[in-house]
Amino acid sequence: MSENDSGVRGLYRRGKVWWMSYATSRGRVRESCQTHSKRRAIMILEDRRSQVLRGTFLGVRGSGRMTLHSLLYDKYLPWASTAKAASSYRRDTYSAKRLCEHLGDQRVRSLSVEQIEIYRQRRIDEGVMQATCNRELALLRHCVNKAIQWGLLSGDNPAGKVKSFRERHRVRFLSQDERVRLLHACSQSSQPLLLPLVKLALLSGLRSGELHALRWDDLDLQGGTLTVRHGKGDKSRIVPVNAEAIIILKSINRTSDLVFSIGSFKHSFMTAVRLAELENFRFHDLRRCYATALLTEGADLITVRDLLGHAEIPQTLIYLASSQDRLRRAVDNLPKLDQQSDVVDDTLEGVRVGEGHTLGTHRALALP
Repeated sequence: MSENDSGVRGLYRRGKVWWMSYATSRGRVRESCQTHSKRRAIMILEDRRSQVLRGTFLGVRGSGRMTLHSLLYDKYLPWASTAKAASSYRRDTYSAKRLCEHLGDQRVRSLSVEQIEIYRQRRIDEGVMQATCNRELALLRHCVNKAIQWGLLSGDNPAGKVKSFRERHRVRFLSQDERVRLLHACSQSSQPLLLPLVKLALLSGLRSGELHALRWDDLDLQGGTLTVRHGKGDKSRIVPVNAEAIIILKSINRTSDLVFSIGSFKHSFMTAVRLAELENFRFHDLRRCYATALLTEGADLITVRDLLGHAEIPQTLIYLASSQDRLRRAVDNLPKLDQQSDVVDDTLEGVRVGEGHTLGTHRALALP
């Protein structure tokens, strides 16, 4: 089909897929709209022309044929392998693979908001969780931002205009009975370091990777602190611990530079979880237990944020869960109405309540 056959200048079809053609300062560009819908193709073409007119079209400096696959695997992932934590890099490689399955051949300079939104919906239709889709979109945003920062691209980042899904965060922590059962199960494990590991997680809030990397040189047992050298985002922080945690650390035999010199504790931990008959519980949930316990004992959000090593309060709120015990304690501590009424009565004695009227000593007007 020719351009004129579509009824819209600059829009034509190859097979069942619509393509568009438009002029830029560097010449005429032809690219796929990646859709079978003519209406959607028209919207994409209008959006591209608008970008060109506003001067915000995402142009590539150097190679105008840079694809998303090339940007991710030739530029971004090599950088991430040294700049990010190992766990973050592994997640990026997984997300990059999924992105490239759908958008890998797409030229980065021609990415549009519409195409990214189509990708997002396609991933949901494939049955992936919204949180997984959000991680993939986050990688797309960041890699394009880095490309702009490195001078490979110029203009706006279309991925920055696509909203993430609102995620439902896990609300899982241990009741007192569950905690007793878990610690007992850990004490029965063939891995002798599992019990002190889990106890320290409950008393420090450290992530599994932070515990795994903890070295004896990072401990100040006299001062009661742990130093996390390379936490999330490669950030370091000092975490105070209580006397119970210090006793646990002193009980561990020093066999290497690492405090917990075990290759992996996932299997041992999950075995203990099954033995304790806990449902839907993961090691990272111990961190939520720590945050919830701090809040229950009266710690404010700023303190909890700093102890967890978060940059922003919203990150901390994800980890805080309301337990029935804490809710019960809160309502039980409400002031008694009878006592409050007496105080209000005395305070309002003689206070004017209307023109020419005062409360005087009329107890019937006492406020609850």
